[in-house]
Amino acid sequence: MLVGLGGSGKQSLTRLCAFMSEFKCFQIELTKGYGNVEFREDLKKLFQIAGVERIPVVFLFTDSQIVNEGFVEDINSILNAGDVPNLFPQDEKDRVIGDCREYAASIGKPLTKESVYNVFISCVQQNLHCVLSMSPVGEAFRRRCRMFPSLINCCTIDWYLPWPKEALLDVAKRFIGESKDVGDEYKAPISTMCPYIHALVEEFSDNFYAELRRKFYISPKSYLDMIQLYTKLLHDKQMELIEQKDRFVNGLNKMEEVGVVIESAKKDLAELEPVLKEKSAATEVLLKQVEVDTAEASKVEEVVGKEAKEVE
Repeated sequence: MLVGLGGSGKQSLTRLCAFMSEFKCFQIELTKGYGNVEFREDLKKLFQIAGVERIPVVFLFTDSQIVNEGFVEDINSILNAGDVPNLFPQDEKDRVIGDCREYAASIGKPLTKESVYNVFISCVQQNLHCVLSMSPVGEAFRRRCRMFPSLINCCTIDWYLPWPKEALLDVAKRFIGESKDVGDEYKAPISTMCPYIHALVEEFSDNFYAELRRKFYISPKSYLDMIQLYTKLLHDKQMELIEQKDRFVNGLNKMEEVGVVIESAKKDLAELEPVLKEKSAATEVLLKQVEVDTAEASKVEEVVGKEAKEVE
């Protein structure tokens, strides 16, 4: 039985140890409406693996998966006797006996139903390793230990204590060292700062409990989350600054391009200025000529008008 705060690494270490020992790791999957019937169906699968297939298997069970106390009662039976009373209906039990009969004969056991089933249970006891991940927080853990004594009597209890400062520093050095967003000159001081912040939060948590009698638990998972939050926030802010920088640089480039266009337009205007002056002078001469022609036309019109009156 592994006892420690949530996030202490109990499940991760169990899976690692199962892999190193070449054990299969088995866990139930809680779904909507999951109850005693579904739990016993999973136990049947587990017993099939350990007793019929004779594969070494680790049954990893956490307190968060305890939907009702009947789960713990069945686990108490497994720890105490390696069996769960009335787990298999008679037809399924006969099928299990049939699957184990050949193995029972190979090891020289009698082929009666009871003897073969005992061989099956013996295989379960040899190949099944139960790992219970429990949190000491609250009254539930103490109550279950009182109600189901096999949790204490038939288990080796491993307490997961807070990580020492050296471990916290090593973890910080690894995660900060792998970050590409932190400069090399800042990695060492930031790594040193992480355990200090963690210890400071624990101190404030103790003060919070002393003043308000409310416990705020700090686990190694909280420490890892803090480091991951820092690296993620640093990456996001750097990406944001890079984006702002790119927008600023693009704006400067556009302004530079506009300046070049304006200078080119000024140069073209300077080149066209003499032509414009020449055209303006020609236009003025033309306007004066038009005025003269208009005056002469008016005189002719006046003469023509007089002659027209004389003819009438």
